[in-house]
Amino acid sequence: MSNFCVLSEENLIEISFTRFVKRFTMGSNNYFVSIGESMRLRHWTVSCLLAASITSASLAQAAPKPPPIADPQELAVRMSEIRDRYAGKGENLAIGELRLSAASVPAFSRLEVGFDLSGSYRNPFDPDQVRVDALITRPDGTTATVPAFFCAPYEPAEGLTLMTVNKNYRPAGTPEWRVRYAPDQVGEYRIVIQASDASGQLARSSEQSFSVTPSDNKGFVRVSRTNPMYFENSADSSLFFAVGSNVAWTRTEEASKGIKGPVSYEHYFGRARGKMNATRVWLCHWAWLEWTPQNNNHAWLDYGGANHYNQMISSALDRVFQLAEEQGLRIMLVTEDNDELRNNNVYMGTWGGHPYNVRNGGPCENPQDVFVNEEARRLYRNRLHYIIARWGYSPSLWAINSMNDYQSPTEKTLPWLKEVSSYVHELFEGWRPIIYGSNLRYEAEKFTDYAQALALPNPNKPNVVQECFYTPVVNLFRQELHEQLWTGFARGLGGIMVWDHVLVDRTDSWDEFLPVMRFAQSLPLNSQPWRKLEANVVTAKADSEGPYMRATIMTPYGDLPRWGVRATRDRFEVDLSESTAWLEGFAPSTYSKKHMEWHSQPEFVFNMPADGQFHIECREIGNNDSTMEVFVRSSDNEPWKLVKAQKFEDGRRLLREEEQWVSVPVTKGPQQVKFGVQGDWVRVNRIVITYNFPEPDGIVQPIGWTNGTHAFLYVLNQSYSRMLSDTFGNKAVNITDIEVEVPGLADGTYSIEIVSTQDGDVVNRQVASTSDGKLKLSIPQLSRDLAIRMLPQTESAQAR
Repeated sequence: MSNFCVLSEENLIEISFTRFVKRFTMGSNNYFVSIGESMRLRHWTVSCLLAASITSASLAQAAPKPPPIADPQELAVRMSEIRDRYAGKGENLAIGELRLSAASVPAFSRLEVGFDLSGSYRNPFDPDQVRVDALITRPDGTTATVPAFFCAPYEPAEGLTLMTVNKNYRPAGTPEWRVRYAPDQVGEYRIVIQASDASGQLARSSEQSFSVTPSDNKGFVRVSRTNPMYFENSADSSLFFAVGSNVAWTRTEEASKGIKGPVSYEHYFGRARGKMNATRVWLCHWAWLEWTPQNNNHAWLDYGGANHYNQMISSALDRVFQLAEEQGLRIMLVTEDNDELRNNNVYMGTWGGHPYNVRNGGPCENPQDVFVNEEARRLYRNRLHYIIARWGYSPSLWAINSMNDYQSPTEKTLPWLKEVSSYVHELFEGWRPIIYGSNLRYEAEKFTDYAQALALPNPNKPNVVQECFYTPVVNLFRQELHEQLWTGFARGLGGIMVWDHVLVDRTDSWDEFLPVMRFAQSLPLNSQPWRKLEANVVTAKADSEGPYMRATIMTPYGDLPRWGVRATRDRFEVDLSESTAWLEGFAPSTYSKKHMEWHSQPEFVFNMPADGQFHIECREIGNNDSTMEVFVRSSDNEPWKLVKAQKFEDGRRLLREEEQWVSVPVTKGPQQVKFGVQGDWVRVNRIVITYNFPEPDGIVQPIGWTNGTHAFLYVLNQSYSRMLSDTFGNKAVNITDIEVEVPGLADGTYSIEIVSTQDGDVVNRQVASTSDGKLKLSIPQLSRDLAIRMLPQTESAQAR
């Protein structure tokens, strides 16, 4: 039996299956839905639904069928063959003639030096076998030591730049050694290459010279020297406020997801040109630099296991950096992902295919050994050495980011992180600044150059959100992105990016980045320390009667699977001034004590500005009956009080729409809520806290910062929410005649500019003076949101 159906891309369509477990295919992915349940599908196009009887009764996405894991002996043979291609020839270590790409280059532009190196080394990627560096004497007399790298150049057979292994490449030149360098001083330079091998042989090239001319390139990104919460450009100390979309990789199946052009970095970066300035590119997830060989086609052909770097993927990344330089984009380069250390010896994209796995010829028995095993740490340093040698030259390399989706450091990862951070800075010392960061946070941040942004920004470092909150619902994505960019900026972040590029392109959201980027750059944020501004809404009017609802919406981050896992966090402190938030470490399935290995009772701590409700959106229940129990108290010193026990019957099933919300009242002031399950389990989709204000001033949210002589506000109408409208029937109201009091500015007269967040245009100008240390400004109308800057009257924001 089979069913055929075509789904609209813009509507939600309910599909019911009454017999068996069904499998249906979308692109290259398989999806499963259990018997007798209805599944709500959002914004996908499906050409057909295939019915099949299978044993699993779970609702989950199955990954594309992975390549088979090769036999260890077969792997060893294949890796040996691959490594033989690049082994050094000759007994004596010797450097050939240097081939400079140009006799003169503009400042911060790439100079490339090619040369041949003979010797008896087996692996040109291992600096412990053969170490090659350029010694570059700069105009001021200092010497920079820049690592060289071995390069076998390739180009994509289809002519487009993609970061994925499942593409064909062809040779694009003769393998050689290279040095890449972007000089930061104008004048005359001298360069010499030196090499040493494991046997103690030394070699040195003849000296060459080149010159550097002035340019308008802004240079490298560094942490601001006067306000460490922001980044700046090294050439002119101008602000670099990082904003843009992750373009982590490019995969063939993206063509079927509604993007506006051919799948390639040429397409995505072209669409982003002039509209954003930052992105994240990942050396993982089927675009690994170092991995285990599997297939005998595509870019798989150049994987040689640990300490061998895929030259086809490397050549693709060369093109990505070249495109970024042409488009004025800065790249945060992600070196790996947590999936690689998932303890799975079958799935090739996890530990099963990892080159450090002892099964694949590596040194580690289990994933956590990579942080403590000396050989694994050496191998990891070598990979960083190659990354820095090949792409470290580029002003488009904004930052290096390690251990994506890891959060809490451990006694194993902290020493590893300290070592890695020190090594990165050591390699760059003397020739360019670098920003090193990791998704490891909390105490780990003393070893990183930027902080993973939390509720309270770190005042001593730039705070970066690499993947802000977003919704995968197509017709809501742009609205959510807009608010996240502006609220992130208003929180004092130094950078904010969104996942993923396919959604950004499909929804034509590239131009959402430009207004916030321009607004940030109109302010001297990196010139001196700024502090948070506590603005007060004095009066406001609305076009309808109250009460007026506002909400904070919390969604699981996605860092934990939906099924069969225990939460890594059980307590969440909620800032109700935020309209949306990720719940990192929250397990979407809440298990009863029947499953003690996964059992948890998440707690939420918050301060209610008014009476309201705490809502739990439940989507699915386990076998038999399950009961969601909700407890409330006002402080840690009080006992928990059970206020609701909602029973769900007739599991295992998806819940009907009318039974999905479990809500309890919460009162004004400090509140704590926790919930748990009796029976089997309940899958939780969202947590929402709502509350009402009698007057419209309560739903006007001003967020901002000041340095004493300048200030800015982002002002949000909290009633403007599609979720509040769709779920709770709350209609947005138009707010007028708003008066806001801004404290903390020095005495004087100020130009006040109210700016549209849609296009960045000034919609209202005012002049006001401080009185008793406070500045009062008026907002004629607030339908959605606005940005406001306050500058000394002598300054012109338009000239900045």
